[in-house]
Amino acid sequence: MNESDRWHVVGRSWGATVFVYVLPFVGVAAAIWHSQVYGFQWSDIAWLVGFYFLSGLAITAGYHRCFSHVSYECSWGVQLFYALMGSTAIQKSIYDWSRNHRIHHQYSDTELDPHNINQGFLHAHMDWVGKKTSLDGNFSQVPDLTQNKIVMWQYKYYWSIALFMGVVVPLLIGWMVGRPLAVFVWGSLLRIVFQSHATYSVNSLAHMWGNRPYSLDVEARDSWAVAIISNGEGFHNFHHRFASDYRNGWRWYQWDPTKWWVLFLERMGWAWNLKAASEADIIKAQLIVDAKKVDQKIKSATSEEFAKAFFDRVVVPYRRKVEALATQMADLRKQYHQSQRRKEFRGKYREARRSLRTALKEWRVTVVSLQHLSKDQLAATAANL
Repeated sequence: MNESDRWHVVGRSWGATVFVYVLPFVGVAAAIWHSQVYGFQWSDIAWLVGFYFLSGLAITAGYHRCFSHVSYECSWGVQLFYALMGSTAIQKSIYDWSRNHRIHHQYSDTELDPHNINQGFLHAHMDWVGKKTSLDGNFSQVPDLTQNKIVMWQYKYYWSIALFMGVVVPLLIGWMVGRPLAVFVWGSLLRIVFQSHATYSVNSLAHMWGNRPYSLDVEARDSWAVAIISNGEGFHNFHHRFASDYRNGWRWYQWDPTKWWVLFLERMGWAWNLKAASEADIIKAQLIVDAKKVDQKIKSATSEEFAKAFFDRVVVPYRRKVEALATQMADLRKQYHQSQRRKEFRGKYREARRSLRTALKEWRVTVVSLQHLSKDQLAATAANL
Protein backbone atom coordinates (compact mmCIF):
# COMPACT_ATOMS: atom_id res chain seq x y z
CA MET A 1 0.00 0.00 0.00
CA ASN A 2 1.39 3.39 -0.99
CA GLU A 3 1.69 6.19 1.55
CA SER A 4 -1.29 7.95 -0.06
CA ASP A 5 -3.32 4.75 0.31
CA ARG A 6 -2.73 4.31 4.04
CA TRP A 7 -5.75 4.45 6.29
CA HIS A 8 -5.80 7.16 8.96
CA VAL A 9 -8.40 9.38 10.58
CA VAL A 10 -8.71 12.92 9.21
CA GLY A 11 -11.83 14.08 11.06
CA ARG A 12 -15.32 13.04 12.10
CA SER A 13 -18.47 12.59 10.08
CA TRP A 14 -21.15 13.94 12.38
CA GLY A 15 -23.93 12.52 10.24
CA ALA A 16 -22.54 9.00 10.61
CA THR A 17 -21.80 9.60 14.30
CA VAL A 18 -25.37 10.70 15.01
CA PHE A 19 -26.64 7.71 13.04
CA VAL A 20 -24.73 5.07 15.03
CA TYR A 21 -25.34 6.64 18.45
CA VAL A 22 -28.88 8.02 18.10
CA LEU A 23 -30.61 5.47 15.84
CA PRO A 24 -30.89 2.80 18.58
CA PHE A 25 -32.94 5.17 20.72
CA VAL A 26 -35.06 6.24 17.74
CA GLY A 27 -35.73 2.66 16.68
CA VAL A 28 -36.70 1.43 20.15
CA ALA A 29 -38.78 4.54 20.87
CA ALA A 30 -40.60 4.22 17.54
CA ALA A 31 -41.44 0.56 18.23
CA ILE A 32 -42.76 1.37 21.73
CA TRP A 33 -44.77 4.33 20.42
CA HIS A 34 -46.28 2.31 17.58
CA SER A 35 -47.24 -0.56 19.88
CA GLN A 36 -48.98 1.80 22.29
CA VAL A 37 -50.84 3.79 19.63
CA TYR A 38 -51.68 1.09 17.06
CA GLY A 39 -51.30 -2.05 19.14
CA PHE A 40 -48.78 -4.86 18.92
CA GLN A 41 -49.20 -7.90 16.68
CA TRP A 42 -46.95 -10.91 16.38
CA SER A 43 -46.71 -10.19 12.68
CA ASP A 44 -44.60 -7.16 13.66
CA ILE A 45 -41.91 -9.54 14.91
CA ALA A 46 -42.22 -11.51 11.67
CA TRP A 47 -41.47 -8.35 9.65
CA LEU A 48 -38.49 -7.62 11.87
CA VAL A 49 -37.06 -11.14 11.53
CA GLY A 50 -37.85 -11.42 7.82
CA PHE A 51 -36.17 -8.17 6.81
CA TYR A 52 -33.34 -8.85 9.28
CA PHE A 53 -32.56 -12.16 7.59
CA LEU A 54 -32.84 -10.92 3.99
CA SER A 55 -30.92 -7.70 4.52
CA GLY A 56 -28.36 -9.51 6.66
CA LEU A 57 -27.92 -12.17 4.01
CA ALA A 58 -27.19 -9.49 1.42
CA ILE A 59 -24.40 -8.25 3.69
CA THR A 60 -22.89 -11.61 4.70
CA ALA A 61 -23.30 -13.54 1.44
CA GLY A 62 -23.06 -10.52 -0.85
CA TYR A 63 -21.02 -7.62 0.49
CA HIS A 64 -18.74 -9.92 2.47
CA ARG A 65 -18.18 -13.32 0.92
CA CYS A 66 -19.04 -12.58 -2.71
CA PHE A 67 -17.72 -9.06 -3.31
CA SER A 68 -15.06 -8.55 -0.61
CA HIS A 69 -13.46 -12.01 -0.75
CA VAL A 70 -14.74 -13.34 -4.09
CA SER A 71 -15.25 -16.72 -2.42
CA TYR A 72 -17.77 -17.60 -5.15
CA GLU A 73 -19.32 -16.12 -8.27
CA CYS A 74 -23.01 -15.63 -8.89
CA SER A 75 -25.54 -14.50 -11.49
CA TRP A 76 -26.38 -10.86 -12.13
CA GLY A 77 -29.82 -11.45 -10.58
CA VAL A 78 -28.32 -12.56 -7.28
CA GLN A 79 -25.88 -9.64 -7.38
CA LEU A 80 -28.80 -7.27 -7.93
CA PHE A 81 -30.57 -8.77 -4.90
CA TYR A 82 -27.42 -8.15 -2.84
CA ALA A 83 -27.21 -4.54 -4.07
CA LEU A 84 -30.87 -3.80 -3.36
CA MET A 85 -31.30 -5.56 -0.01
CA GLY A 86 -27.79 -4.69 1.16
CA SER A 87 -28.60 -1.01 0.81
CA THR A 88 -31.32 -1.38 3.47
CA ALA A 89 -28.66 -2.23 6.07
CA ILE A 90 -27.33 1.37 5.79
CA GLN A 91 -23.74 0.11 5.89
CA LYS A 92 -22.75 2.13 2.80
CA SER A 93 -22.25 0.74 -0.69
CA ILE A 94 -20.69 -2.55 -1.75
CA TYR A 95 -17.78 -0.51 -3.10
CA ASP A 96 -17.10 1.24 0.24
CA TRP A 97 -17.79 -1.81 2.39
CA SER A 98 -15.50 -4.11 0.41
CA ARG A 99 -12.69 -1.55 0.35
CA ASN A 100 -12.77 -1.19 4.14
CA HIS A 101 -13.01 -4.93 4.67
CA ARG A 102 -10.06 -5.81 2.47
CA ILE A 103 -7.95 -3.27 4.35
CA HIS A 104 -9.11 -4.83 7.63
CA HIS A 105 -7.84 -8.25 6.54
CA GLN A 106 -4.60 -6.91 5.14
CA TYR A 107 -3.75 -4.97 8.31
CA SER A 108 -5.81 -6.76 10.94
CA ASP A 109 -5.27 -5.55 14.52
CA THR A 110 -2.75 -2.88 13.51
CA GLU A 111 -3.00 0.90 13.37
CA LEU A 112 -3.92 0.58 9.67
CA ASP A 113 -6.96 -1.57 10.50
CA PRO A 114 -10.13 0.61 10.25
CA HIS A 115 -11.69 -1.11 13.28
CA ASN A 116 -8.56 -2.13 15.14
CA ILE A 117 -9.62 -3.93 18.33
CA ASN A 118 -6.47 -2.70 20.09
CA GLN A 119 -8.00 0.80 20.09
CA GLY A 120 -10.74 -0.44 22.40
CA PHE A 121 -14.15 -2.05 22.22
CA LEU A 122 -16.10 1.13 21.42
CA HIS A 123 -13.85 2.06 18.50
CA ALA A 124 -13.94 -1.43 16.98
CA HIS A 125 -17.65 -1.85 17.59
CA MET A 126 -19.14 1.37 16.23
CA ASP A 127 -17.13 4.55 16.77
CA TRP A 128 -14.93 3.90 13.73
CA VAL A 129 -18.03 4.29 11.52
CA GLY A 130 -18.28 7.97 12.43
CA LYS A 131 -14.70 8.83 11.56
CA LYS A 132 -13.62 10.42 8.27
CA THR A 133 -10.54 8.74 6.87
CA SER A 134 -7.85 9.34 4.29
CA LEU A 135 -9.33 6.56 2.16
CA ASP A 136 -12.74 8.14 1.63
CA GLY A 137 -13.02 8.19 -2.14
CA ASN A 138 -9.90 6.03 -2.61
CA PHE A 139 -10.74 2.61 -4.06
CA SER A 140 -7.32 1.28 -5.02
CA GLN A 141 -8.05 -1.84 -2.95
CA VAL A 142 -11.00 -2.91 -5.10
CA PRO A 143 -10.02 -2.51 -8.77
CA ASP A 144 -12.00 -5.63 -9.71
CA LEU A 145 -15.25 -4.12 -8.42
CA THR A 146 -14.74 -1.04 -10.58
CA GLN A 147 -15.52 -3.31 -13.54
CA ASN A 148 -18.77 -4.57 -12.00
CA LYS A 149 -21.74 -2.61 -13.41
CA ILE A 150 -24.12 -3.51 -10.58
CA VAL A 151 -21.58 -2.48 -7.93
CA MET A 152 -20.92 0.85 -9.64
CA TRP A 153 -24.65 1.48 -10.21
CA GLN A 154 -25.35 0.92 -6.51
CA TYR A 155 -22.40 3.13 -5.54
CA LYS A 156 -23.61 5.98 -7.76
CA TYR A 157 -27.24 5.88 -6.60
CA TYR A 158 -26.73 4.40 -3.14
CA TRP A 159 -28.88 6.76 -1.07
CA SER A 160 -31.71 6.79 -3.59
CA ILE A 161 -31.73 2.98 -3.61
CA ALA A 162 -31.47 2.82 0.20
CA LEU A 163 -34.39 5.23 0.70
CA PHE A 164 -36.55 3.41 -1.82
CA MET A 165 -35.79 -0.07 -0.47
CA GLY A 166 -35.72 0.94 3.20
CA VAL A 167 -38.65 3.35 3.33
CA VAL A 168 -40.88 3.18 0.25
CA VAL A 169 -40.92 -0.61 -0.14
CA PRO A 170 -41.75 -1.36 3.53
CA LEU A 171 -44.51 1.28 3.47
CA LEU A 172 -45.94 -0.23 0.28
CA ILE A 173 -45.83 -3.75 1.70
CA GLY A 174 -47.37 -2.48 4.91
CA TRP A 175 -50.13 -0.69 2.97
CA MET A 176 -50.93 -3.97 1.20
CA VAL A 177 -51.38 -5.79 4.53
CA GLY A 178 -53.10 -2.88 6.29
CA ARG A 179 -50.21 -1.90 8.62
CA PRO A 180 -47.87 0.45 6.72
CA LEU A 181 -46.23 2.02 9.78
CA ALA A 182 -45.77 -1.35 11.47
CA VAL A 183 -43.78 -2.79 8.60
CA PHE A 184 -41.66 0.37 8.37
CA VAL A 185 -41.02 0.73 12.11
CA TRP A 186 -40.32 -2.95 12.80
CA GLY A 187 -38.99 -4.03 9.41
CA SER A 188 -36.78 -0.98 8.85
CA LEU A 189 -36.06 1.27 11.84
CA LEU A 190 -35.79 -1.31 14.61
CA ARG A 191 -34.34 -3.95 12.27
CA ILE A 192 -31.47 -1.62 11.27
CA VAL A 193 -30.60 -1.20 14.95
CA PHE A 194 -30.28 -4.95 15.56
CA GLN A 195 -28.61 -5.63 12.23
CA SER A 196 -26.03 -2.88 12.65
CA HIS A 197 -24.97 -4.13 16.04
CA ALA A 198 -24.81 -7.72 14.78
CA THR A 199 -22.31 -6.58 12.14
CA TYR A 200 -20.47 -4.38 14.64
CA SER A 201 -20.18 -7.39 16.99
CA VAL A 202 -18.12 -9.30 14.41
CA ASN A 203 -15.59 -6.44 14.48
CA SER A 204 -15.58 -6.15 18.27
CA LEU A 205 -16.85 -9.17 20.22
CA ALA A 206 -15.42 -11.67 17.72
CA HIS A 207 -12.01 -10.05 18.19
CA MET A 208 -12.19 -10.22 21.99
CA TRP A 209 -13.97 -13.35 23.23
CA GLY A 210 -13.87 -16.87 21.87
CA ASN A 211 -11.39 -19.49 20.71
CA ARG A 212 -8.48 -19.27 18.28
CA PRO A 213 -8.16 -22.81 16.92
CA TYR A 214 -6.83 -21.94 13.45
CA SER A 215 -4.47 -18.98 13.91
CA LEU A 216 -2.77 -17.20 16.79
CA ASP A 217 -1.50 -14.45 14.51
CA VAL A 218 -4.72 -12.42 14.74
CA GLU A 219 -7.10 -11.48 17.54
CA ALA A 220 -10.11 -12.82 15.60
CA ARG A 221 -12.01 -15.48 17.57
CA ASP A 222 -14.59 -18.18 16.90
CA SER A 223 -17.81 -17.29 18.71
CA TRP A 224 -21.06 -19.24 18.52
CA ALA A 225 -22.95 -16.31 20.06
CA VAL A 226 -21.82 -13.89 17.36
CA ALA A 227 -22.48 -16.53 14.68
CA ILE A 228 -26.10 -16.88 15.78
CA ILE A 229 -26.89 -13.16 15.53
CA SER A 230 -24.91 -12.52 12.32
CA ASN A 231 -25.99 -15.27 9.89
CA GLY A 232 -22.89 -17.32 10.65
CA GLU A 233 -20.16 -14.67 10.64
CA GLY A 234 -19.01 -15.49 14.18
CA PHE A 235 -16.49 -18.19 13.29
CA HIS A 236 -14.08 -15.38 12.77
CA ASN A 237 -10.76 -17.04 13.55
CA PHE A 238 -11.43 -19.60 10.83
CA HIS A 239 -12.44 -16.80 8.49
CA HIS A 240 -9.22 -14.83 9.02
CA ARG A 241 -7.15 -17.97 8.44
CA PHE A 242 -9.13 -19.05 5.36
CA ALA A 243 -10.57 -15.74 4.14
CA SER A 244 -11.46 -16.89 0.64
CA ASP A 245 -13.55 -19.84 1.89
CA TYR A 246 -17.27 -19.38 1.18
CA ARG A 247 -17.92 -20.87 4.63
CA ASN A 248 -17.28 -19.37 8.03
CA GLY A 249 -18.50 -22.39 9.94
CA TRP A 250 -16.82 -25.19 7.97
CA ARG A 251 -18.24 -28.06 10.00
CA TRP A 252 -21.72 -29.22 8.98
CA TYR A 253 -23.19 -28.50 12.42
CA GLN A 254 -21.80 -24.97 12.81
CA TRP A 255 -24.49 -22.30 12.53
CA ASP A 256 -23.80 -20.55 9.23
CA PRO A 257 -27.00 -19.82 7.24
CA THR A 258 -24.88 -17.89 4.75
CA LYS A 259 -22.99 -21.02 3.62
CA TRP A 260 -26.30 -22.89 3.26
CA TRP A 261 -27.64 -20.03 1.17
CA VAL A 262 -24.57 -20.15 -1.10
CA LEU A 263 -24.94 -23.93 -1.45
CA PHE A 264 -28.61 -23.41 -2.36
CA LEU A 265 -27.58 -20.91 -5.02
CA GLU A 266 -25.07 -23.42 -6.40
CA ARG A 267 -27.71 -26.15 -6.51
CA MET A 268 -30.01 -23.82 -8.45
CA GLY A 269 -27.23 -22.93 -10.87
CA TRP A 270 -27.08 -19.31 -9.70
CA ALA A 271 -23.63 -19.57 -8.05
CA TRP A 272 -20.44 -21.31 -9.08
CA ASN A 273 -16.69 -21.54 -8.43
CA LEU A 274 -17.20 -21.94 -4.68
CA LYS A 275 -13.86 -21.76 -2.89
CA ALA A 276 -13.29 -23.97 0.13
CA ALA A 277 -10.18 -24.86 2.10
CA SER A 278 -9.39 -28.57 2.12
CA GLU A 279 -9.96 -30.52 5.31
CA ALA A 280 -6.24 -31.39 5.27
CA ASP A 281 -5.23 -27.71 5.26
CA ILE A 282 -7.72 -26.93 8.03
CA ILE A 283 -6.37 -29.76 10.20
CA LYS A 284 -2.78 -28.66 9.57
CA ALA A 285 -3.70 -25.12 10.67
CA GLN A 286 -5.13 -26.53 13.91
CA LEU A 287 -2.01 -28.61 14.46
CA ILE A 288 0.20 -25.55 14.10
CA VAL A 289 -1.87 -23.67 16.69
CA ASP A 290 -1.83 -26.62 19.10
CA ALA A 291 1.93 -26.99 18.69
CA LYS A 292 2.50 -23.28 19.36
CA LYS A 293 0.43 -23.46 22.55
CA VAL A 294 2.36 -26.49 23.78
CA ASP A 295 5.67 -24.89 22.85
CA GLN A 296 4.78 -21.75 24.83
CA LYS A 297 3.80 -23.84 27.86
CA ILE A 298 7.02 -25.90 27.72
CA LYS A 299 9.23 -22.82 27.37
CA SER A 300 7.56 -21.23 30.37
CA ALA A 301 8.52 -24.23 32.52
CA THR A 302 11.90 -25.33 31.22
CA SER A 303 15.06 -24.08 29.59
CA GLU A 304 15.30 -23.49 25.84
CA GLU A 305 17.39 -26.65 25.45
CA PHE A 306 14.94 -28.90 27.29
CA ALA A 307 12.00 -27.23 25.54
CA LYS A 308 13.45 -28.00 22.12
CA ALA A 309 14.20 -31.60 23.05
CA PHE A 310 10.73 -32.09 24.49
CA PHE A 311 9.09 -30.55 21.45
CA ASP A 312 11.15 -32.56 18.95
CA ARG A 313 10.68 -35.93 20.68
CA VAL A 314 7.09 -35.68 21.94
CA VAL A 315 5.15 -33.11 19.94
CA VAL A 316 6.67 -33.24 16.45
CA PRO A 317 6.17 -37.01 15.83
CA TYR A 318 2.45 -36.80 16.63
CA ARG A 319 2.05 -33.69 14.50
CA ARG A 320 3.86 -35.23 11.52
CA LYS A 321 1.76 -38.38 11.78
CA VAL A 322 -1.49 -36.44 11.68
CA GLU A 323 -0.30 -34.18 8.87
CA ALA A 324 0.73 -37.22 6.79
CA LEU A 325 -2.67 -38.85 7.31
CA ALA A 326 -4.48 -35.62 6.47
CA THR A 327 -2.49 -35.32 3.25
CA GLN A 328 -3.17 -38.95 2.39
CA MET A 329 -6.88 -38.47 2.95
CA ALA A 330 -6.92 -35.36 0.76
CA ASP A 331 -5.09 -37.21 -2.03
CA LEU A 332 -7.49 -40.14 -1.86
CA ARG A 333 -10.45 -37.79 -2.00
CA LYS A 334 -9.01 -36.13 -5.09
CA GLN A 335 -8.38 -39.51 -6.73
CA TYR A 336 -11.91 -40.60 -5.81
CA HIS A 337 -13.46 -37.70 -7.72
CA GLN A 338 -11.18 -38.26 -10.71
CA SER A 339 -11.42 -42.06 -10.89
CA GLN A 340 -13.98 -44.21 -12.66
CA ARG A 341 -13.47 -46.91 -9.99
CA ARG A 342 -15.00 -44.96 -7.14
CA LYS A 343 -16.00 -48.02 -5.13
CA GLU A 344 -12.34 -48.99 -4.72
CA PHE A 345 -11.27 -45.53 -3.56
CA ARG A 346 -14.30 -45.14 -1.29
CA GLY A 347 -13.04 -47.94 0.94
CA LYS A 348 -9.51 -46.56 1.03
CA TYR A 349 -10.81 -43.09 1.82
CA ARG A 350 -12.95 -44.33 4.69
CA GLU A 351 -10.01 -46.25 6.14
CA ALA A 352 -7.75 -43.18 5.86
CA ARG A 353 -10.43 -41.10 7.55
CA ARG A 354 -10.72 -43.57 10.43
CA SER A 355 -6.94 -43.57 10.86
CA LEU A 356 -6.90 -39.77 10.82
CA ARG A 357 -9.63 -39.54 13.44
CA THR A 358 -7.74 -41.98 15.68
CA ALA A 359 -4.50 -40.01 15.26
CA LEU A 360 -6.34 -36.73 15.95
CA LYS A 361 -7.74 -38.17 19.18
CA GLU A 362 -4.25 -39.23 20.27
CA TRP A 363 -2.94 -35.77 19.36
CA ARG A 364 -5.69 -34.04 21.32
CA VAL A 365 -5.05 -36.20 24.39
CA THR A 366 -1.34 -35.40 24.17
CA VAL A 367 -1.88 -31.66 23.68
CA VAL A 368 -4.52 -31.33 26.40
CA SER A 369 -2.49 -33.37 28.90
CA LEU A 370 0.65 -31.31 28.24
CA GLN A 371 -1.22 -28.04 28.65
CA HIS A 372 -2.58 -29.16 32.00
CA LEU A 373 0.74 -30.27 33.44
CA SER A 374 2.20 -28.02 36.08
CA LYS A 375 5.59 -26.35 35.52
CA ASP A 376 7.24 -28.82 37.89
CA GLN A 377 5.73 -31.79 36.04
CA LEU A 378 6.84 -30.41 32.68
CA ALA A 379 10.33 -29.74 33.99
CA ALA A 380 10.55 -33.29 35.39
CA THR A 381 9.36 -34.78 32.09
CA ALA A 382 11.84 -32.69 30.10
CA ALA A 383 14.68 -33.72 32.43
CA ASN A 384 14.02 -37.40 31.62
CA LEU A 385 14.41 -36.89 27.86
